[in-house]
Amino acid sequence: FLFLTLGTGGTVWAEQWVDTGIAALLISFQPLMVVFMLWALFAKRPSGLVLAGVALGVLGMALLVGQQHFVTDRNTLIGMAAIIVSMTSWCYGSVILGKIDLPQNRLQSSAIQMIMGGTILIALALLSGDGQRFDPAQLSWKAGLSWTFLVVFGSLIAFSAFTYLLQHVSPDKVATSNYVNPVVALFLGWSFNGELITRQSILAALLMLAGVFFINSRLQIKRRPPRAGGRMMQRRKVARATGPYNRSGKGLPSPSRF
Repeated sequence: FLFLTLGTGGTVWAEQWVDTGIAALLISFQPLMVVFMLWALFAKRPSGLVLAGVALGVLGMALLVGQQHFVTDRNTLIGMAAIIVSMTSWCYGSVILGKIDLPQNRLQSSAIQMIMGGTILIALALLSGDGQRFDPAQLSWKAGLSWTFLVVFGSLIAFSAFTYLLQHVSPDKVATSNYVNPVVALFLGWSFNGELITRQSILAALLMLAGVFFINSRLQIKRRPPRAGGRMMQRRKVARATGPYNRSGKGLPSPSRF
């Protein structure tokens, strides 16, 4: 429900008013939201570098949404609000997925989520009257090919890999895909759909991507290697603990006997 019904379904519904490139830029705000959720739910306080990334992301979001042709269009604002709600749902699902028990079979886990989410979306579509407006005869071969591509690569492969990563990697690391997606979406929207790319959108994209980069960067503190004397003391402690006799005088089996 969180991923496919609200997350994907809400985004697709919103794109009837919002360009694909702008939608991708809004969704690139996801790592920042994941950081706040980890902080609020699991007390994982972000570092100064992460907070700097959040500030850049918020500034980029303000530049993107504050453009004149967005503010004056009511439908565009509704679509953007729907995308933000969808992104919030997706982020929350990403945060809690690693904390719950799922089937060991990754394909089975993905299939259960897609069946449940798809069933709810079909029910909502029928209730809204989409079933009466849908005519399979009007579908072109390009639409069918696009649908097949999304089913195979977008659902079977990508979503299965996504759920697998969430169970083995932290959510903020999984969100690194947002480095590439907005740039690709802007280019494809401009090349295939003739979508407008303004200078303010480009500046907003750079700020938001810089924020995402800072959030996912980790400053590795180099630890000093232990001194030789420290290693010798550690070896002596281990030898005393595993030798024939410990300090208490009780006999312990020697490793050489096994």
